[in-house]
Amino acid sequence: MNYQLASAGHAGESPRHRHDYNPAKIMMTNYIKKLMALPCDFILTAHLRENEELLSIDPNTGIERKLVEYRFFTIGQAVLTIPLLFDEIYVLLGEGGENPKRRLLIDSQGKYIARSRLKANGKLDSSEPPDIKALLRKIGLSWEDRPKLELDNMQKLTTTNSKKEQ
Repeated sequence: MNYQLASAGHAGESPRHRHDYNPAKIMMTNYIKKLMALPCDFILTAHLRENEELLSIDPNTGIERKLVEYRFFTIGQAVLTIPLLFDEIYVLLGEGGENPKRRLLIDSQGKYIARSRLKANGKLDSSEPPDIKALLRKIGLSWEDRPKLELDNMQKLTTTNSKKEQ
């Protein structure tokens, strides 16, 4: 949002809803699409934001019924549109104190939203150890490291993608 405000000549000001949020959302979406077009695996990591919605209050007891979900932490409607770009959405959970046990949620469970096309073949459980190479190996996909992208090739790719967009 800071970049969007500065490029519109409004650095340090509050966002002007449709004038700033939509262009910022589109800019983020376009950059993610460029990253996804690279000839390598692309993993976007992000924080989650708790979204709590009060559904009802029992008039007799005063007990509140709430819906609590965790969503991708970003601005405005990008909370919904950016995750739609991805086939695989995992949530990493840490359980325990000093030496937490970590696991990847592959399916939505309770307040966490996760999904996977790779789980469709039945080889993945709803939660797996947090090892992407092991997941790929388990479902029979290539898990080996690919050669490092050279800077010259990256510049050619960026130039080619820019020409396609024009």
